[in-house]
Amino acid sequence: MNNSAKILTLFDLDHTLLPIDSDQQWGKFLAKVGAVNSIMHTQKNENYYQQYQAGVLNIDEFLNFCLNPLSLYDREQLTVWQNQYVHEIIQPNITSSALKLVEQMRKKSTCLLVTATNSFVALPVAKLFGFDENHLIATEPDTFDNCEWYNTTANFTGKVLGTPCFQKDKITKIEQWLTKNNLTKQDFSFIHAFSDSHNDIPMLEWADMAIATNPDSILIEHAKQNAWPLLLLF
Repeated sequence: MNNSAKILTLFDLDHTLLPIDSDQQWGKFLAKVGAVNSIMHTQKNENYYQQYQAGVLNIDEFLNFCLNPLSLYDREQLTVWQNQYVHEIIQPNITSSALKLVEQMRKKSTCLLVTATNSFVALPVAKLFGFDENHLIATEPDTFDNCEWYNTTANFTGKVLGTPCFQKDKITKIEQWLTKNNLTKQDFSFIHAFSDSHNDIPMLEWADMAIATNPDSILIEHAKQNAWPLLLLF
């Protein structure tokens, strides 16, 4: 961590840097490869996505749903699917405009990717944008070692490790990251935040400048009321 950095930039992932929802697409992918009951999982996956869009998602219930499949298979099989998912689904949806934005902000600030998507799905996506595990703040799936999956070979429990990175708790996770890196909010002279979702209004308001990026209809209205700039990447 570069303690001399005076500007912090926070990026949401899904529909902000990606034109798709990586969590939703992972659920579809698991159904396609036969890792889960296709009909049941697909329907629940879509229902949870609609609840997320409406701002009424029960995050604990959703995480029980989306993390349970990780507990059903060993790490070797999951890694095969993870690689296949990134190759087939994610890489075709990486846009030059999103890559350019991240690179521009990285030249002048410390950049973090802050996403509700669990890190088993999010980390390989984050790496395509140049973020390592130390610059990714995500919902962490628990392992039988009770630590981040990328620091152990232990299998998944199907539960959450720590606090889900969702809505107002994105701020909790950001502050935990700051503490871990011997920093405080006051160490930064300016903080940017980019997001598409009204679910991220707490994080956007926490920043000095919020940029409503590919915003949903609710966020557009909130942005107009607060004179936040709008950015369309795709």
